[in-house]
Amino acid sequence: MADGSGNIQRGEGLGKWATQAFEALGVLNKGSSKAPPVPAPNQVDQPVQAVSTNALNVTRVGGLATLVTAVGAAALAIFKLDKGTTPAPRAAAYASVGLIVAAALVAAAIIIAADIRARTAVATSAKAAPTPPAQTAVKSLAGTAPAATTKATLDRAYDYVLANADAGSLDVTLPSPVANAWRHMTIRRTDSNAGHSVNVQPAEGISATALAPGDSIKLYATDAAWHTL
Repeated sequence: MADGSGNIQRGEGLGKWATQAFEALGVLNKGSSKAPPVPAPNQVDQPVQAVSTNALNVTRVGGLATLVTAVGAAALAIFKLDKGTTPAPRAAAYASVGLIVAAALVAAAIIIAADIRARTAVATSAKAAPTPPAQTAVKSLAGTAPAATTKATLDRAYDYVLANADAGSLDVTLPSPVANAWRHMTIRRTDSNAGHSVNVQPAEGISATALAPGDSIKLYATDAAWHTL
């Protein structure tokens, strides 16, 4: 069932009744039974207010105290203690009630701690700055002297290196593989001048490679050497 905001509302049934009961006792926050179990698609990325141990509402604390008191009173009533009860049964009864109350407190603590952790995690992820899309790094190199070879040394690994030898030959020196470990790089020759050359200089792991017009070489670095793909 959806309301006007697009939220899927809770249906009538045991689940909603149980939520209302726990809400009345204070185990769940006020309004839990009215909150949608599934948010609308346009609200998935909305920020969520975190709940800290200093922000628990009075209803929850008072409700837990009432719940534990009721459990203890019911347990004592079951044992039917009176002035005539001998010490041994009386001690056993109080010990049993103590265990029941302790179990109730532990269960309540688990519920509250899980709720706080879940809300804090959602709030933290919702408030975190979105990761920007990966940028493709492109480096353009060009020969400049028809009668000489231009020396170009790459300062780092790029996704694509476009080498243009139309105006002159070009020698490309790779960066250190150690400083660029696990990076991939493609060097492509973009010109069609057969009279000039593009040479990838030898480096750790690879020998010198000449690129004909239109050719390319794909490389990746480990923490010690370059490799061709």
